Amino acid sequence: MNKKGKKGFLKKLALCAVSMSMLVCSVGCAGNAQGGPPEGRGGTAANTMGAKVAVICKNDTVQFWDDVHKGAEDACDELGLELMYKCASGDNDYASQVGYIKEAIEWGADAIIVAPNGVTELNDAFAEAQEAGIALVNINSKADFDGISAVVRSSDKDGGTIAGKNAAEILLQKNGEEGFDFRTAGTQKIGIIGHTAETANERITAFKESFGTEISYAIEDYKSTYAEDIGNTTSRDASETAEMIGSYIIEGERCSGRDTAKEEAMKLMKANPEIKVLYGTNTNTTLGICDAIKEMEQTDKVFAIGFNSSEDELNYIRQGVLKGIVIQNPYNMGYLSVTNARSLIAGTSVSPVLDTGVTFVDADNLNDDIIQLMLNPDKIA
Repeated sequence: MNKKGKKGFLKKLALCAVSMSMLVCSVGCAGNAQGGPPEGRGGTAANTMGAKVAVICKNDTVQFWDDVHKGAEDACDELGLELMYKCASGDNDYASQVGYIKEAIEWGADAIIVAPNGVTELNDAFAEAQEAGIALVNINSKADFDGISAVVRSSDKDGGTIAGKNAAEILLQKNGEEGFDFRTAGTQKIGIIGHTAETANERITAFKESFGTEISYAIEDYKSTYAEDIGNTTSRDASETAEMIGSYIIEGERCSGRDTAKEEAMKLMKANPEIKVLYGTNTNTTLGICDAIKEMEQTDKVFAIGFNSSEDELNYIRQGVLKGIVIQNPYNMGYLSVTNARSLIAGTSVSPVLDTGVTFVDADNLNDDIIQLMLNPDKIA
């Protein structure tokens, strides 16, 4: 596929995300007050030429936001919009984001797109922007502010669900050729290291639920297959099963940086040598986990599962340290957030929530064309 064809394919992926989101909202979002243009705005797409759009992201040390920037930049180029791009220094840095919102207001922004580093910490700045008649869009996560007209993000629940399913599969595979033996279940553990932003909560909750479902299926399969051998030990009730599944999970402290995540992962592995899988909920926690596994020489004993797709993460997949990653299509987040912002500037209503989707990437599909396209959008411009 040539560069022109690849770029066209990315646009089709973006449009598909829009179509699916509109379909979901037509079924489940009736009566939602969000999604309309800010009061006092109006016009047509044609008279948005030259409009100013500010994009403010979370962490300038993480490649994910470079891909968001690329998508936003491409959309602005194609739609004739002027772009201001800013990025905070880390996931806890909401103070810089407040300053960037104020800077965007002074710049004369028509729309401000923010990946908020806080749930309520940006609200005063958002209120100032809303008072100035500026359209507000969130990406990746949502602030608790009523004036946000649209949210463009992947589903944290879907991402956590995919990660939990794959973690269970890894653990079940490590039980040998005879498969899962629920009589010794819980002797292998999964460690979780979440990041400090709000997005970690649902990624962890969904991970646990999905993992529990997969292990429950394995228990039932084992009991039906080996009923004669295991006799009355099949008589666990639901609460005992839930307690057993819960015994697999060890959750560490939340971490905002790669180095602190590494220290936490090392602490978990030293205290719990039965850990077989470690789960990180963003780029820094995933990389910190992988750094710890490598330094402690546990590559053949402990596997990592994580989020996002930095080059360091991809290298860890190639080395076999990282079993897989949940990727969120950051290029589409950037691209679609700008197209939504342009619609709001023009006075057109948009879907209040647009889901850009998640994909699980591992060594088996890493080199597939479609995966490479999503991982490397900057190489096709």
